[in-house]
Amino acid sequence: MEQIKRELTELLQDTVTNISITDEQDYDRPLKELGVDSLDMMSILLEIFDRYKVDILDEEAEKLTTLNLIVAHINRELKKMNQVE
Repeated sequence: MEQIKRELTELLQDTVTNISITDEQDYDRPLKELGVDSLDMMSILLEIFDRYKVDILDEEAEKLTTLNLIVAHINRELKKMNQVE
């Protein structure tokens, strides 16, 4: 989980201009407050699929409003995939 959190943080810092994630509280802040717009979110979702092969449907994406929610979703989906394989 921590590895995914680090990778997601790096992804956001590469994708979103002027984003600042400085402490654990930032992982619970709404992405919009961190400066993530809808175009940034699309880029992030595509990168998540490329890295983890985790697809996030539009209705799911609307609920993923914080970094911690995204990390939890990725972990849930990866666990599901491991159970199937």
